[in-house]
This record gives sequence, C-alpha cells and structure tokens, in this order.
Amino acid sequence: MGNKISDSAKAIIAVGQCAAYGGIPAAAGNYTGAVGVQEYIKKPVINIPGCPPHPDWMMARSHMFCLFGMPELDLYGVR
Repeated sequence: MGNKISDSAKAIIAVGQCAAYGGIPAAAGNYTGAVGVQEYIKKPVINIPGCPPHPDWMMARSHMFCLFGMPELDLYGVR
C-alpha cells in the first residue's frame, strides 16, 4: 500500500508516538487496529517518538538525514 508521494520518497520520518507506533489506541489489545507508519508504508521509516516529540529531536533527525543520508536504525526505527 502507498501513494505517489511515499513511492518516490527515500525514507519517511514519523513524528510523534501515534505516527511512530500507533500511540495509545494501539496499546492493550489494540482493539482499534492502529499501527505506526512503518506497518502501513513499506519504506524505511525514521521514528521520532514522544507525545509531544521534542523539537530538538525533530531538527536533529531531519538534519542528520539531509547531511549524511539514512542512519542506521534499531528494531524500533530510532537511532
């Protein structure tokens, strides 16, 4: 699944707990079927968790990606 924008992207940056992992709706049995972006779009996803995410984390990740390319990510999509 995807769309024209995500198909041409090198990577996706998921900002916030809900975008990264599905947030509170995905917890405790996940009755809503909520998932993070990486489960929906099959592209490399850089997760920036937090509710709200810290602005420094967003700036640091986006600048690192622009300057050095795709970072090495752990199991959860963070560095």
